Amino acid sequence: MINYDINKKCYGCSSCKNICLKKAITMVEDKDDFLISKIDKEKCINCGLCEKVCSIISNIDKVIEEPLLINSEMLRNLS
Repeated sequence: MINYDINKKCYGCSSCKNICLKKAITMVEDKDDFLISKIDKEKCINCGLCEKVCSIISNIDKVIEEPLLINSEMLRNLS
C-alpha cells in the first residue's frame, strides 16, 4: 500500500487503481478538482502492486542530471 502522502504529487493517472486486484483504490477529486488516489484500507492486502506502477514512487529518488539525447540510429532501433 502506498504508505505516505504521495497525493501531493499524484498525477491522477489511475495506474494504481487499474492494477489493484482487490479494487481497493478509487480516484477522487481533491479540493482543487484534481484526481488523486484514495485507498480503502479494509480492502487493501498490501501486495505492493500500486507502488510498483506509481510513476511518482518509482522515480521519487531518481534525478535526471543530463537530458536524454536520441539520435537517428536509436530511433531506427526502436522500430
